[in-house]
Amino acid sequence: MRYLLPFAVLSLSVGLVFGGQEESLRISPVVVTATRYEIPIQYLSEPVQMITSREIAAWNPQSLFDTLRLANGFSLKRTGGPGQWTTLRFRGGASKHLLLLINGVRVSDPSTPSDDFGQFFSYFDPSDIERIEVVGGSQGALYGSDAVSGVLNVITRSPAGKPSFSFGAEGGSLGRVKTLARAKGNYGDLGYFLSLSGERTGGVLEHEEFKNKTLSSNLSYKLSMGSRISLFTRFSDSFVNYSHWCGRKFKAYDDPRAYKYTKWSLFSLGFEGKPTRSLDYDLKLSFNRTRRKYEDLDDGVLDAKDNVKDYPLDKHYKGTNLTANAQAVLKPIEELRAILGFDFLSQQAESDFDGELWNASPYLTCHAILMDGSTILNIGSRLDNHSIFGQNLTYKFGAAYLLKGLGMKLRGSFGTGFKAPSLYQMLSPLYGNRELKPEKSIGVNVGIEGRFWENRLAINIDLFKNNFKDIITFESLFDEKGKWIGGRYVNREKAESKGIELSLLAAPVRSLRLGVGYTYTEGKEGDEPLSLVPKHSLNLRSIFSHGKFSGGIYIFKVGERFAYDHKHKIRPYTRVDLSGSYRLPKGFDLFLKVENLLNVNYEEAAGYKVPGLCAFGGIKLSI
Repeated sequence: MRYLLPFAVLSLSVGLVFGGQEESLRISPVVVTATRYEIPIQYLSEPVQMITSREIAAWNPQSLFDTLRLANGFSLKRTGGPGQWTTLRFRGGASKHLLLLINGVRVSDPSTPSDDFGQFFSYFDPSDIERIEVVGGSQGALYGSDAVSGVLNVITRSPAGKPSFSFGAEGGSLGRVKTLARAKGNYGDLGYFLSLSGERTGGVLEHEEFKNKTLSSNLSYKLSMGSRISLFTRFSDSFVNYSHWCGRKFKAYDDPRAYKYTKWSLFSLGFEGKPTRSLDYDLKLSFNRTRRKYEDLDDGVLDAKDNVKDYPLDKHYKGTNLTANAQAVLKPIEELRAILGFDFLSQQAESDFDGELWNASPYLTCHAILMDGSTILNIGSRLDNHSIFGQNLTYKFGAAYLLKGLGMKLRGSFGTGFKAPSLYQMLSPLYGNRELKPEKSIGVNVGIEGRFWENRLAINIDLFKNNFKDIITFESLFDEKGKWIGGRYVNREKAESKGIELSLLAAPVRSLRLGVGYTYTEGKEGDEPLSLVPKHSLNLRSIFSHGKFSGGIYIFKVGERFAYDHKHKIRPYTRVDLSGSYRLPKGFDLFLKVENLLNVNYEEAAGYKVPGLCAFGGIKLSI
């Protein structure tokens, strides 16, 4: 019953305001992640979620990690305050099973044991984002490794429009201070977007601290005959004072001199052309590097009562991705698309070992719109050629049917995915295993979408199921006396997840936007229930405006879930946030945000406290 109350409140709100002035939902109709080229969202058979810059600006989240609270299917874990270690699970899959793209470019840290995106979500400023696209299901046929439970594509602000400049500053609880400056516009055939930001904040424990500086640029130059060259760069320099985790007490302790330094860079050069009406092509070369250094000095006893001692640490890591992509989109007729492409990935890692690998992957997909636009079919396949484990084939099928008279769409998709063993898992001198096979998945999605009442109400229901096999896990080894003598990585486990996602968006009147998202997820990892994944999660949001004032109310409800050890349970919680802004003359905007309004004491990671009631405010000048 506790999960039905927010639905009842939302339904009542919709019923009360539908009699007022009408306004249609304004949702971007074009996406790129589900097909690797631009296509109206109604012609897709895959489940797609989108978070727009308008939604981000209304809520003003502190990081990309927080922004994903607005989407369905994500299970979020952070070990303390801003900038601390984060874990994301999507639709029951592990962090390593979600592929992260920035403007279509693969981002990961090959020096991590799982070759995932590490702490990237803590360091990315969401105000730089144009939109976020999330595609559910196994997408190995399009993207290869890591696209197991889904794909998340962060698209930054485009380099176009009338020249403008903006400056902003904010501060508040936890000692937070942030400044930013941006420029955007066109100069002849050159489009540009430049961003510089810096922030500093404390955390929950006494010595927790996070500092981050970011420089980003997005340039585009129009050439002759419809071609274009683009350059995207992003650099960040971050510092974190993190806490000490004690597994024996299952609790975090303040550590005055535990430091992590991270330098992250992304460089992407692209060339797009349209030589004929029936052919588009896209060439892209990208470079992504992460450098991490841990410096944990010996502080002796951190907590005398619990007898918790510090463990010194001095290590550095470096992971590099070099990717190249060539893609052609053939359009013999308007209703048919054939996409032929080739991806090349080179990875290097430096930590307790030095290693490298490469992967070359041709792919082909076809997308057809039939029966006077009412039937959509798509099919695709990809062959990955890995320098260590060999070849792997993935494929996908999808179909959708538009009930135009009812404003509804029925859709379904089936796909396979895989996660390649990481350099660390294969080549580590202590635990590596060169005989590892890739983890594999099969994903099925069935959904229904509808738009009603003159496009003022949108409903989306999606049922999903994922089966994983050959999951890589760590196997401990013991001698005859039961003494631990080491271990290695092996393909041993199976897992499954299934659930329902429901989203509802309403724009009943000009001054009000309502939204609700609900996810039910269940599954197993081996013989254990899913860790860090609640069966029930719910988000409610109401965004309103009147004259120069706009504001929003956000409610996040997360159910009980198991910690990573499958034994400790993390209690359910409900968090309420408020946001508001007021437009002043001469381009000034004031804004205020309150997080955890009810000062709820809850945990996202077992044993780690989260911030209580926090308030942040600031000013922005746009010229």
